[in-house]
Amino acid sequence: MKRFYILLFAAILSNDLLAQSPGGVSAGLGMWIRADAASTLGVSDALDSWQYFNNPGVGFSFNATGTDRPSLVSNSLNFQPTVFFSGTNLMDGPVNSGTPGVPIPSGSQTGSVFAVWLSTAAGAYQHVWEQKGFGSSGNGLELWTNNNNTYGAQLEVFPYDQAALLPYTTNTWYISQLNAQAIGANDFTVVDQTTLGTGGSTITSTRTVGVGENYNRLGARDNPGEEALVGNIAEVIVYSTPVSGAQRNQIFSYLALKHGIHLGTNLVNSAGTTIWDATANTTYNNAVFGIGQDDASGLTLTKSNSMVTGSGNGVGQSGTANITLSNATTLADGGFVIIGNDGGSLTEGTGNIPTIAAGSKRLPRQWKAQVTGTPGDVDVDVDLNGITVTGTTTTDFRLILDDDGDGDFTTGTTRYYTPSTYTSNVAHFSGVTINNNTVAGMLTGVAPGTLPVVWQSVTAAATGNDVKLNWVVSANESGKVYVVEHALDGVHFTSIGEVANIPSEKSYSFVHVSAGPGTHYYRVHEIDIDGKDIYSKIVSASIKVTDFSVRVLNNPAVGSVDPNIEINAVKAGKASIEMWTETGKYVGTLQQAVGIGSNRITVPLGMKPKATYFLKVKLNESTQTVQVVKL
Repeated sequence: MKRFYILLFAAILSNDLLAQSPGGVSAGLGMWIRADAASTLGVSDALDSWQYFNNPGVGFSFNATGTDRPSLVSNSLNFQPTVFFSGTNLMDGPVNSGTPGVPIPSGSQTGSVFAVWLSTAAGAYQHVWEQKGFGSSGNGLELWTNNNNTYGAQLEVFPYDQAALLPYTTNTWYISQLNAQAIGANDFTVVDQTTLGTGGSTITSTRTVGVGENYNRLGARDNPGEEALVGNIAEVIVYSTPVSGAQRNQIFSYLALKHGIHLGTNLVNSAGTTIWDATANTTYNNAVFGIGQDDASGLTLTKSNSMVTGSGNGVGQSGTANITLSNATTLADGGFVIIGNDGGSLTEGTGNIPTIAAGSKRLPRQWKAQVTGTPGDVDVDVDLNGITVTGTTTTDFRLILDDDGDGDFTTGTTRYYTPSTYTSNVAHFSGVTINNNTVAGMLTGVAPGTLPVVWQSVTAAATGNDVKLNWVVSANESGKVYVVEHALDGVHFTSIGEVANIPSEKSYSFVHVSAGPGTHYYRVHEIDIDGKDIYSKIVSASIKVTDFSVRVLNNPAVGSVDPNIEINAVKAGKASIEMWTETGKYVGTLQQAVGIGSNRITVPLGMKPKATYFLKVKLNESTQTVQVVKL
């Protein structure tokens, strides 16, 4: 029986992996290796084996021994590992005709290979991946000198044409595609993130050759050290058919988002839906990156930065204001937060400052977000190393958010976040609500006394049919009132109550009584004595649809007056009302039949001592608790 469950689990795991494909493109997928898929890596002191992610069966792997083994490098590309080939390493995969693990069938004149790679060597013959046979074409990504650093493909038949070359820069990550349409007709096309928008480089061959199956290799040509790669590989994907058009864009989008590499074109998910519109966001189409989840692509990206401004482990490049997104609270399949910047100056200035922050300083650069699905709040880190700023502590900084998307912080509703920490010149903002089309900026020298209260935390939690809000503030000496606002759609808010500010008090609460089933959104609008105001972030709470709702009609109950409750029932039944003290002492139980609709019930607490009581109301299959204060 134990063996049965092990085999069943393995079958389920295999089916799950087979259901995933890069960018959702599965037709013709022959090989997919990922350095971030720990379960496919065999590591001792170096990399012994690298299994296919799309089919981790017996024999579907690259293997190496001894000094041939490359090494696994953690946190080297957007918080993910890569495999480093030193120039003396290689790994061999399945070969020979009829072997299922050979990506492209013998004699085929078509195929497509995608790779995410980096070379640290200039002016050298190097091989990233190849599948070839004696006297037949190579179908791998290969790098040559050719006066400048270039790469592409090579026909392994005299005179060894070097086809469709593109330039490469050392120590730069590339997403590359080699596409063989029909060798001898419309031959090779090489595309990378620098040429995706223009279609890449194409060459037409005059000879008809087919791919062989004698070599299926990573990191070298025929022998260890021969035309060997000096650099890193993050991912290699091989199809037995050409890939172009929409499918190409899906694969490039998956690889770009995952590895933090800027494309410059639209980003789409595995269904082909646009998650970053490069045309609509043309002003902000710089260093585009994000976080998200796409189950069909096997993508769960919970922490990310752009490799234009950051590095493999998230450390920002000096003077680039690197942004890191992480910890989306409700990230699920189909959820994305993508941002890009406008290329603005990083020299501190005083332009486009919100009116209430007059006299403050900020970075002119701005960032815009495109949000898909409901990924929730995120953490945002802004690395200010190498940038001259006025601020030195958390209260000197604010992340400012403009939800109308016009980038003008002097108009509309502006939200502010104070960093929870400012350490080593990195401002960390927790629980930031980023809406679709939100434009963000960075205040780096907040003028003393200009901004209203500092929001430390805001939460909302459902309690029975009510929602309780709690918030904590600081720097509220000039505060006047907190206006609690509610919306059912998270957009159109109306006031539902007020709480007066007390300068010595930092913690506040408010109960939205009988909010009712559904999802409720809240924000708190703080107004100062002098009229300055500031909004909190938006929080939400959900109340499940139940058999009934209950509310207290006279709360507090004064003197000998009994409290009355109203039970609104979906179906008739017998209500059981247990009475408990605040300290947990049982008082008694009242039972009463209720009908469909509104039912008014008197609870016998009028002669009880002054105290806070809890009423636990049970009806049919549901239970709710309400609080009663006896004065």
